[in-house]
Amino acid sequence: MSRRFSVGLDFGTDSARALLVEVDTAAEVDSTVHRYQHGVLEHTMPSGDPLPPRWALQHPQDYLDALADLLAWSACQSARLGGEVLAIGVSFTSCTVLPTTTTGTPLAMLPRFENNPHAYAKLWKHHAAEPYARRITRDRPSFLERYDWHTSSEWSLAKAWQTMVEAPEVWAAADRWIDAGDWLVWQLVGHERRSASQAGYKNHWQPSGGGYPSHAALDALHPGLSGWWDKLDGPYPLASRAGTLTGTWARRVELSDKIPVAVAAVDSAAAVPGTDVRGEGVLVVVLGTSTCHLSLSRHAHPAPGVESVVAGGAVPGFYDYSTGQSATGDMLGWLVRTLAWAGAREDALFDRLNRGLTSLPGPTGVSVLDWWNGCRTPLADATLTGRIEGLKTTTSPLQIYAAMLESAAYGTRLALELHERVNGTITEIRATGGLAQQPAIMQRYADVLGRQVRASTTRHGSARGAACYGAVAAGVELPQTLRFNDYEPEDAERYQPAYQRYRDSTEMAQQSSED
Repeated sequence: MSRRFSVGLDFGTDSARALLVEVDTAAEVDSTVHRYQHGVLEHTMPSGDPLPPRWALQHPQDYLDALADLLAWSACQSARLGGEVLAIGVSFTSCTVLPTTTTGTPLAMLPRFENNPHAYAKLWKHHAAEPYARRITRDRPSFLERYDWHTSSEWSLAKAWQTMVEAPEVWAAADRWIDAGDWLVWQLVGHERRSASQAGYKNHWQPSGGGYPSHAALDALHPGLSGWWDKLDGPYPLASRAGTLTGTWARRVELSDKIPVAVAAVDSAAAVPGTDVRGEGVLVVVLGTSTCHLSLSRHAHPAPGVESVVAGGAVPGFYDYSTGQSATGDMLGWLVRTLAWAGAREDALFDRLNRGLTSLPGPTGVSVLDWWNGCRTPLADATLTGRIEGLKTTTSPLQIYAAMLESAAYGTRLALELHERVNGTITEIRATGGLAQQPAIMQRYADVLGRQVRASTTRHGSARGAACYGAVAAGVELPQTLRFNDYEPEDAERYQPAYQRYRDSTEMAQQSSED
């Protein structure tokens, strides 16, 4: 019997990756990364035309190029290993949305819209829709009940409203308004099969509330906004089969056209099965460009401060409770880019800073607020900015780096307390992502949290979760064989005063926004 593999495709902020997982053993056999040609369009369009502040776009052609490269690599590697690809799963950073025609052609790829920024994919951290998000939140429509009575400029509705008002010609031409993960699955199988994960987290879809917000609720916000609903489609459960690979794609990447493709998942949600979590009592912490925290419950109940409560958002049969921090890797990357301005290599600087952490006890005395992309939890305010205090002429770059990590860990501790408040005791914390592979970083998290942190040995938690969904869509469930590196708190008391200051700053900002 030949070896069987499930391919997990994970599309992130700067790149996409493929993970080849052996179905019968759940062993991660190999992985590869494809960096997007255009990257994140934050300052200029591909034409060179400038973008306004707080925009973040991507070119959909980058996703197609990555898809072709990653699937061709998967076909080659599986054949080299004497096996075959059994299934494909997709996870995607969320909420990244784009307008398309009825056939799925992105408007950005049509000549008449190639210079219109609203025709491109609005990346999750596109915050120029913040005024529209604030207007939705201010009116408190009933569909916000399971979203702590807030919406976000990072989510679908605010971005759609911005497009409708600021680029009516794009909105009129857009037959479909779709999450990028769902759009990729559409390309692979030849028809739409939207995901309950994407719909529930960032499109305000709730099955117990009748699905998407009603036409009346949307038009009450703004006449004509109900057109957003008409550009959506009913979602399908996670791990269900969206279809099989089209003949065109099968020939292009040399795979079988009988391979099932699972419906797409939000990348952070995919990290839940990607860390072998299938039930309650575990907080999954996904440490990437941003940080996401997720816990499961059999029940839906009021959750003040929690970003969203989604039926079947990560694991079928459970409600997923989600919180987040908008900048972690992004914040650290800013510091490294700043230090690299003089000509040093960024990867060498990261390595040097991480090695230096072991010789630098904390707290550092430098105070940081990790709001480089705004504050997602608990303030839901993308306009807030980061802060560094306590600098001296003797302050070293390493101290600033360590203080940033401590601040990110304080935000995670605050989120942990929120999850315990609404979901009961969290008995285990599991971390995944690139930062979770750094022992010194994980030790600082354990000290700040005052709890054991179990760091997954895979840096590709979301891709592994996508592979899990793909396998289930093919009728197979991967065994739970993942290993963890455990970090115990060694000096937790020293961080308590600094954490209290972080909480005080958050509460002051919250009170100021309410006033």
